[in-house]
Amino acid sequence: MGVPPDQLRPSGLGGPPQTLEFLVCGSSDTNHLRDLADAAIRRFRQVLRTELGLPIYLESWDYREATPTVVPQGGVAAASLATVDRCNAVIPIFGRRLGRIASEELEHAFERRRRGETVAVIAFVHPDQRTATQQAFFDRITETYGEVIVFAEYHDRLEFQARFDAWLFRYLFEQQLSTEGTAA
Repeated sequence: MGVPPDQLRPSGLGGPPQTLEFLVCGSSDTNHLRDLADAAIRRFRQVLRTELGLPIYLESWDYREATPTVVPQGGVAAASLATVDRCNAVIPIFGRRLGRIASEELEHAFERRRRGETVAVIAFVHPDQRTATQQAFFDRITETYGEVIVFAEYHDRLEFQARFDAWLFRYLFEQQLSTEGTAA
């Protein structure tokens, strides 16, 4: 015998709508993993919003789905950097390449953190594809911002998906707990 869906809603989750925006970034060699992350965000959005009717909206911007346009030289990263400015979390995925724009996005997130803004950063790195260039970038972030990027390692698509889903679940749960704590 099942419990009706409206009785599954935990108490305290009927508050004002909350939008959480994510930017999943990486170079083109990680596109297949970005697709998995975007699919996970869509699945969680489906469960939270549609199935449970909770006032939580999950958004994720992807330049690969943006409308074609022309931008000034050097302005390719402008749209994604504007997205970083409003994101709750920036999720870089590192494969064989560092990715110039993904690096700018991640650095921009750390600039926000230095200004006291809240933005989560969760990085995924394939240990067998890790390069000296990536390590130098991580070291520069530590030297510049006084924070160490603690990343999750993945070896294949399945491990990436499991780690991303677990992180997203934890992140959403922590956001809800912090929202309930401020409402009390």
